[in-house]
Amino acid sequence: MESILYALCLQRIPYIGLAAKNTLLQQAGSAKNIFINASAYNYYGYQHPETRAAFQTQNDALKQAELELDWCNKNNIQILTQDNPGYPPLLLQMPDAPLVLFVKGQLPLTLHTVSVVGTRKPSQRAEANVKRMVGPLQQIPCAIISGLAYGIDRMAHEAAIEHKIPTWAVMGTGLDTVYPTLHKSLAHLILDRGGAWISEQCSKSLVHPGVFPKRNRIISGLSQAIVVIESTCKGGSMITARLGQDYHRDVFAVCGRPDDTTSAGCHALIKHHLAQLIENGEDLLEAMSWKEHFARKIKKSSQKHIHPDHASLWKLFLQKDQWTMDALYETGSYNAAQLAEGLFYLETEQLIKAYPGARYQRL
Repeated sequence: MESILYALCLQRIPYIGLAAKNTLLQQAGSAKNIFINASAYNYYGYQHPETRAAFQTQNDALKQAELELDWCNKNNIQILTQDNPGYPPLLLQMPDAPLVLFVKGQLPLTLHTVSVVGTRKPSQRAEANVKRMVGPLQQIPCAIISGLAYGIDRMAHEAAIEHKIPTWAVMGTGLDTVYPTLHKSLAHLILDRGGAWISEQCSKSLVHPGVFPKRNRIISGLSQAIVVIESTCKGGSMITARLGQDYHRDVFAVCGRPDDTTSAGCHALIKHHLAQLIENGEDLLEAMSWKEHFARKIKKSSQKHIHPDHASLWKLFLQKDQWTMDALYETGSYNAAQLAEGLFYLETEQLIKAYPGARYQRL
């Protein structure tokens, strides 16, 4: 808990960028050490009066952090610091990785991750293009990531839900606020269908234009592959794609008509070799070699010798990669003792991994 409190305090320190804070965190070893030895570290921004005052009034900052932690606990929100095993390792590859990540819902780390982004004002063809992209991805364990905005973002979340694929909404607000408000029902449906809300913003954070480019870098950072479907040459989706290049992610784009202004950004990405041209999800699976990798993994897992007492439970995980304790119990095949014993066996055999909330993911 102490590491969370000091990480929240460090996040609030003004006039020091995230990259500098991450460098400082590596040097000091922990956020607490930074506050204890603040005057010993020489970094940009320390001489600013507001920065110095923030370090000198750390008790006030700790009280604010405790209030934030209490609010998160009451609302079933996880606070993940960089040293937490549940913190997505892909984000740690970013120089400006979030110091803390607020997560509501399920965030398994064994899934392939694909972000689908694009314009807020899509064409009539866009929804069909999004479905062609997302639908085939149900063949592998993956999550669809987007920003809960109007247009392509909304279509991506809805297509994932339709095809029973977990979807993660990365938000520019704190998790106490759904923005835009018209997407509240969609946001709650994301949670109901096994997805997650993700943000680096504390509760009661103000909504302003500057938070959305920051949100876009988290979308890029979380993604193994970034797919742009309809974008002009300016806007958030182009920021996401360019950040993907900076973070060494695989970037893809869907081509539109030559005179289609809503796809001008996609054309520019392809033309300048910043994105690979794809038409649908099958193209993406082939480009990333995910289908072949998953098939080999399943074959290897299915050939592993399983104790006869737990073979039927393992068969369920081969049919579906993620289960909750309640869902397994509701199959009617096991009593509580049998289920606990079987899950423990599969864990010790390193076939599944347990996550908070009595969730289990096939490895």
